[in-house]
Amino acid sequence: MAYLNGHPMLIEFVGVAGSGKTTLRAMLHEMDPQIDLVLPPRKSFYMIPVMKVYLEWFPIYIRLASQTRWFTWHEIKLICYLENWLPYLRRYSVKRDMVVILDPGSIYWLTALKWFGPNLTKTPKFEAWWEEMRLKWMNAIDYIVWLDAPTPLLLERVLDRDEWHESKLLSNEEAARRFDIYRQGYLELVSQYSSKKKNHALVFHTDKTPAEEIFQQVKTKFDLDPYERIP
Repeated sequence: MAYLNGHPMLIEFVGVAGSGKTTLRAMLHEMDPQIDLVLPPRKSFYMIPVMKVYLEWFPIYIRLASQTRWFTWHEIKLICYLENWLPYLRRYSVKRDMVVILDPGSIYWLTALKWFGPNLTKTPKFEAWWEEMRLKWMNAIDYIVWLDAPTPLLLERVLDRDEWHESKLLSNEEAARRFDIYRQGYLELVSQYSSKKKNHALVFHTDKTPAEEIFQQVKTKFDLDPYERIP
């Protein structure tokens, strides 16, 4: 088990659909079953956080109703994840003695709200909240692994899959535009993370680097000295 600063590592995967995150996660889990995603909490976990979203932001929405839409249910969930998931993840990882992979994680949640959210997210209060969440998660994440590839290749991979993805409902032009916007948001946030935690952000281009080589590099990076693994 890989520990860092006394706790099981928290690793965030970043990348739009088709970038290879699922493949890498499966390879790491096959190597060590204690490296995995976290099961989501029970639905009752979200009752108070959802109520808080309405109490905190609905009065602002009412004042600006002519200038903004309300949050979608998906966006409300992203707000709840950012505000409430970190203590849950820490408890879960310590209790099960596991390295937690977040996929998607805070980089996606923050980007989706900032770049695709309603105008409500442009208010000073929300921007201050967003920055607070950014700093909280930046301090908490031990490593970031960002996988990327050219947009046409990513779209080709997504469209070739059997499982549903929102991109299949869009034109190629609109889907490509969304992928490029996400990439811009990821670049901004990963760069900020990398400047704060040097050598803790790994970036791979899956059109140039085979999955096995990426796996070996990530494995080596996380293979800490045995004495460092003791919490």
